[in-house]
Amino acid sequence: MARKKPVSGKHRRSQLKLKRKTAANRKSAKDTKNDRESQSHTRKAGDPSDRRGEKGRPQTGLILGEESHDRKGGEVGFGLGFGVGPGLGLGLSSSSIVTSFGGRIDTGDTVEKRERKGRLATFFIKEDDRKVNKRKKNASNPINRHPTSIYEADEAFATQHPVFCHPRRPQWAQRESKQVVEAREEAMFGVWVNRVLTWARLVEEVTPFELNIDVWRQLWRVCEFSSVVVIVCDVRYPTFHIPPSLFNHLTQDISKRVMIVVNKVDLVPCELVERWCKWLKARYPNTPVVTFSSRPIDPDTHNKTGINSRRKRLHKRVSKGVYKKHLDEQARKIIKAAAPLLTPNPKGFLVLGVVGHPNVGKTSIVNALCGTKRASTSSTAGHTKHLQHLPIPHILENGVVVDCPGLVFPRPAPRHLTELMGLYPIAQIRETYSAVRFLAQRLKLEKLYGLRKPDWYDEDDPWTPLMICEALGEKKGYDLTRGGAHRVGLEILKDCTDGALLLAFHPNDTDPRNNGDQKISQEARVNTPFGPGIVRPAPPESEWSLCSVHLDSNAIAYIGAATVSQIHKWNEI
Repeated sequence: MARKKPVSGKHRRSQLKLKRKTAANRKSAKDTKNDRESQSHTRKAGDPSDRRGEKGRPQTGLILGEESHDRKGGEVGFGLGFGVGPGLGLGLSSSSIVTSFGGRIDTGDTVEKRERKGRLATFFIKEDDRKVNKRKKNASNPINRHPTSIYEADEAFATQHPVFCHPRRPQWAQRESKQVVEAREEAMFGVWVNRVLTWARLVEEVTPFELNIDVWRQLWRVCEFSSVVVIVCDVRYPTFHIPPSLFNHLTQDISKRVMIVVNKVDLVPCELVERWCKWLKARYPNTPVVTFSSRPIDPDTHNKTGINSRRKRLHKRVSKGVYKKHLDEQARKIIKAAAPLLTPNPKGFLVLGVVGHPNVGKTSIVNALCGTKRASTSSTAGHTKHLQHLPIPHILENGVVVDCPGLVFPRPAPRHLTELMGLYPIAQIRETYSAVRFLAQRLKLEKLYGLRKPDWYDEDDPWTPLMICEALGEKKGYDLTRGGAHRVGLEILKDCTDGALLLAFHPNDTDPRNNGDQKISQEARVNTPFGPGIVRPAPPESEWSLCSVHLDSNAIAYIGAATVSQIHKWNEI
C-alpha cells in the first residue's frame, strides 16, 4: 500500500498565519488607495506636477501608475501607459508587471527617482494567476515521451513572423528636439505593444518580451553607430536566438554588415557545432559565422552526457595561462572574420556592436576582445543594463567594441521555452512543471538524476513532472510540504541553462532557405485580428507576400509578411 504523502502541521499553521496576514495587507492597501484617490480629487486641474517630476521635466519611457501593493518575488503591479501623459490605452491598466534585473521601484518615489532607479530595468507582463494554477494542476498528468531522442529546431523561428517583430526607431532629424523625438518613439512603441498583445490574445501564444522602451533605445543606438553588428546566439538553439526581424532590419533597412557568433560550443558535441555552422551559412549567405567558447574544450570529457561529469567539467579550474591563450585565439578569430566588413565612422573608429538575447554570452565575448575583464558577467539573464564603449587597440587599431544589454524579443513559443533558454530570471519563475515536462519528454530525467518513485506512489504509476520533482526533492532531503518541489524544479531549470543537462536542438539539414510553404500567387482578401486585409503577391526575389490591413481609421497599415498557411489561419478567426 502506498504511503501517504507527508503533510506538516506546522506548515498548516503557517499557511493560516499567512492567510490572515494577507487579508490584513489587502485591507491596508485598500485604505491607502482610498486616501490617495481623495487626495487626487482635491488636486487642481492642469497641475504640472501630475505629469512632471520635481524639476518639471516631462516623464518619458514606460509610465508607471499606482502600485497595486501585491508584491511577491519582485512582482509589482503598475498601471501601464506609453508616451507622455496618459498615452495609449493598451488595456493593461489593471494588469501588473514584473520588474527584473533593475532593482525595485517604491511607491513613495518621485517621478525622477523612479526614472533614475528603474530607467533601464526590464519589465515583463505578469502572468495571469489562473493560467499558472491551471498549469500547476496539469503537473500530475503523465509525461508523453518524445518519439525520438533527436529533436529538430523549429523552422518557424528562422523566418520573420508577420507580427512578432521588434520595435524599430522612427525616422528623426538633427533639427528636432529631444522631446519631439522621444514622443514619436513612445507613440510608435505603444502601437507595437498593442499589436503584439492583440495578436497573442487572439491567435498565438507569445513569450515574455521587453516592455521598457529605454532598453530598446539601447539596441537602437548600438545598431546606428556600429560598423559591424555581431549577433550572438547559443549553439543549443541558434534559430531561437537570432531574431529574423533584427537581421532583416540590419541588412535591408539600414544596410549594416552583420556577423553571427555561435557561442557556448563547449557544451555540445563537435558534430552538432559543424552542422549548425553549415546550416547558418546556407540560411544567411554572405554573413560570416564564427564559433566561440569561453572555456577550452577538454577532449576527454567533452562528449560525456552524465549530469555529474558535466557539472565537474563546468566547474573545473583552468590555469590562467591556458585560459588567456584560449581567449586570445577566440578573439583573433572574431576580428579576422570581421575585419573585411569594418569601415571607419566619421571620427575614424572601427565600431563592433555586440547584440543578442540575455544570457547568450555577449559580455564574455566583449571581455575576450578586450584581452581582460572589462565588464562584469553573471549567469543571471540581463546582468548588463547599459551599453558600454570599450577600446580594443591591442587587437584592432582604432577599434571599439560596444556591449549592448540583452533584450527579449517576442517569439511565437510557449513561456517555458524562454525559461529553459535562460532568457527569464530563474528566481522569478512561478511555475516550473511545464519546463520539467518539456525536458522529461526529451530527456530521461529519472535516469539522469538516478530517481526512484516515492513510496506514496504505486510502482505502475507513470512518471509525471510533479513526481520527478518530489522524487528528487526527497533524494536531496527537502521538505516537500514547504515548497520543496518548486525548489527542485528551479534547480532542474538551473542545470539546463548552465549546461549540466544537455538540451540541444538539431538543425533540419534540408535546404534552410526553403521553408516548405507556398508563396501567394494572386491578391487575396483575408480577415486578420486587426480587421479585413489584403495580401499582395511577393516579388520574384522575395520569400514572403506583403499584407496590408484596413484599420478603423480607414487607413492602410503595413502588418508584415504572409504565406498560404498563415492566410488559412487568419480566415479561421
